[in-house]
Amino acid sequence: GHEIGNHTETHARLWLKAPGFIRNEIAQAQESIRAATGSTPIFFRPPYGVRWFGLRRAQSEFGLAGVMWTVIGLDWKRPAGAITERLLRGARSGAIFCLHDGRGLRVRPDIAETAGALKRALPILRDKGYHFETVSQILCPTN
Repeated sequence: GHEIGNHTETHARLWLKAPGFIRNEIAQAQESIRAATGSTPIFFRPPYGVRWFGLRRAQSEFGLAGVMWTVIGLDWKRPAGAITERLLRGARSGAIFCLHDGRGLRVRPDIAETAGALKRALPILRDKGYHFETVSQILCPTN
């Protein structure tokens, strides 16, 4: 039920980088994701949320639609309670939460704070009538 998007191969800072560098980061990620999953992403979120010259052209070349977030959990640096509060304050129909799968680039990253926040927030959001969808389901609903 998950959807995987392109976020670059190495999570490089794209600002002050040449268009060729940006293109290669996106191209390498497209290939890595395709090789690992058998599918090719159609969405892209730039690292750190920063867009730079050359990004639009590279996204277009690979058929990638840019997607940002409406709520960023700051889960790489906040405790579970603070993350939960951010998610609940920002919840609305069509909201896109930006969360991370660990606090650092490790083989076994620490996901305790993010997991704890979700364990608290998801039941509250469900009780309020929210349901959860992929970005494709939100942005490209079928009738």
